[in-house]
Amino acid sequence: MGKSEIGDSIEDYLLLKKPRKVLVCGIGGGGDVLATLPTVNYLRTLNQQVLIGAVVWERWVVDPKPGPISIEELVDKVVINDTIALVNENTYAVRDGKKIVPQLVKVAKELNEPLVAIDVSKGVKGVVNGLNDFSQKYQIDLIIGVDGGGDVLAVGGEEDLWSPVADQIMLSALGNLNIPAILAVFGIGTDGELSPTYILHRLSEIAKSGGYLGVRGLTKKDIRLLERLLEVVITETNRAALSAAKGTIGKVSIRSGSREVDLSLGILAAVTVYLDTHIVYNQSNMAKAIRDTTSVWEVHRILNDMGIFTEIDLEYGVLEYLSRGMQPDLNAIKENWEKVRKKCFISKNYVKKNYFKNGINSSRKNHHF
Repeated sequence: MGKSEIGDSIEDYLLLKKPRKVLVCGIGGGGDVLATLPTVNYLRTLNQQVLIGAVVWERWVVDPKPGPISIEELVDKVVINDTIALVNENTYAVRDGKKIVPQLVKVAKELNEPLVAIDVSKGVKGVVNGLNDFSQKYQIDLIIGVDGGGDVLAVGGEEDLWSPVADQIMLSALGNLNIPAILAVFGIGTDGELSPTYILHRLSEIAKSGGYLGVRGLTKKDIRLLERLLEVVITETNRAALSAAKGTIGKVSIRSGSREVDLSLGILAAVTVYLDTHIVYNQSNMAKAIRDTTSVWEVHRILNDMGIFTEIDLEYGVLEYLSRGMQPDLNAIKENWEKVRKKCFISKNYVKKNYFKNGINSSRKNHHF
C-alpha cells in the first residue's frame, strides 16, 4: 500500500474511497488510547463509522510484570484471533496472579462501547495477521495508528529513546498490511523522550519525502473529552498534551522525575500530525529490522543487538528494584544498561547476560541481551 491509495489527506480518502469503517488505534500501549480520541471525534463528526483500539501494554506503575499483555491473559473478552480481541468495561488481565485493569478497559467503560485490544506479544507477523483478519471480518477499510508523543518517528540510535518496542512493532505492522494505513502523532514531544526540536526535524524529513498528510489541533470538544477521561486513565503523555492545549508552556516533569516534557511549542504541542505510514516505515531501521518477527522477545533481542535500550530493559530493571524493596531509579537503569553494553560489546553489538550486579538481572526467562 502506498500514499497514492490515501491521496493527499485523510479527507481525500474519506471522500474518494468512502470506507465502510475506520479503526483508530493507539500504538504505544497504556494511555495511548487517549491519543486516538481527537481523531475519533473528527471522523465521527464526518459521520464516519469508527472503532477505537490500542496496544495492551501497561507501564510498570500499573503492571510490574515485564512485557505486553497477551490475549490469553485477558479475562471477559471476545477473541477475534490470536492477536485481536474486543474488550468491555468488565475485562481485566491476570499477570503473575495480579489483576490488572488496562487503560483501554477504563475508556471502554467511560465511552460505553467495546474497544479493540491489540496484542503485540506475537511480534510483527502476529499483528499483521491479526489486523488483516480483523479488518476483513469487521469491514475495516482504513487503519490509523496514533502514537502519543512522537517517539515512533525514531529511526534507531537516538540517545533519548526509551520505549521503541511497541511503537516499532506497530509501525512495521502498519507498513505491511493488506489495507491502507495512516500513521499519526498526537502531542509533539509530550512523552518526554525525543525532543520537540528533533521531532520537528523528523517531520520535516518525512514531509520532504512526500509523507505529510495534514495536521489538526484540539477542539474544545476534544479537550472536554480528554479532561473527563483523564480522571480515570493513567497517562502522563496525554495529560501533558492537554496541559499544552489549555495554555501551559515551559517544562513539566514526568516518569517520577526521570524525564522532562518540553512544552515550549505551547498549544502547538497538542496537535495531531498525519503521515504516510510507508515513508515513515522506510526511514526506520528498527521497523524494517523486525518485520519478520513472531515474538516481542525476538523484537527486543534484535533492538538490543542494534544497541538500542527498550521498555523491556526498563521494566526488568524496575522489577529488580521492586524485588529489593527499593524505589526504581529509571535513569540509573538506563545508565547501567549503557555502561554494561559498552563493557560487554562483542562483534554483533550483543549485550551479555547477567549484568544486574551493575543494573538488572537479565537472566530471567524470555529476557534477551
